[in-house]
Amino acid sequence: MRTVIIDDERDAIYTLDLIIQEYLPELQVVGKYTDPEKALISIPVLKPDLLFLDINMPGMNGFELLQNLEKNDFHIVFTTAYDEYALKAFKFNAVDYLLKPIDIEELIETINRLKAKNTKENFQQINYKKILSQINSTKHEKISIPTADGIYFLRPEEIVYFLASGSYTKVIRKEGDIIFVSKTLKELENLVGSEFFRIHNSYTINLKYVKMLSKLDGWSLMMDNGDKIPIARRKRLDISNLISRISNETIE
Repeated sequence: MRTVIIDDERDAIYTLDLIIQEYLPELQVVGKYTDPEKALISIPVLKPDLLFLDINMPGMNGFELLQNLEKNDFHIVFTTAYDEYALKAFKFNAVDYLLKPIDIEELIETINRLKAKNTKENFQQINYKKILSQINSTKHEKISIPTADGIYFLRPEEIVYFLASGSYTKVIRKEGDIIFVSKTLKELENLVGSEFFRIHNSYTINLKYVKMLSKLDGWSLMMDNGDKIPIARRKRLDISNLISRISNETIE
């Protein structure tokens, strides 16, 4: 599948390209552009099957690029750090809408769905539900978390991280208490915003409370509450890209 990546951040292109090389060999990256105007000229020549497109870019954003193309005969996966564009992305019949830093498992799932889709209508219906859930999750100041004792109404900023534990998930709050919930990590992630990031099969953290990145005895994150969270090997690229964007430092 001929693939083009367009993003004004070189680190984002580099990271996505590495993920594709390692996990999605069926994608052939034929073009990488930080300048959307150059991409606009090249796309008709390259004839891609799939476009990974950033939205918020200087000069010309992703939506404007698409509007300036005479033909949009390719699949589109929007990549962005901002979730307020979700509904507009759906109007462009996007295959998917991935928030940065891109989760490898979510990306693989997107490509697998693309390959397995039966009809364009059915595939768009899946995306519609996902995009609506993203929009709804940003509207509410508090999220509701049902437990055996009742329902907790929490603000996402109160939560330091989620920890999957057997048939339950622990919600660790900044006040120090722990709430046991009979929901999966994925279900809880759908309730909160893009400030939460899955760094391990069992851990989803609130990036707001990261205190330190440690590379001793395997990579881990020290949180503000003193807890040490392991980083899965497959997530190191994502963490490296995320930290470099925040601190402008490259992690080797």
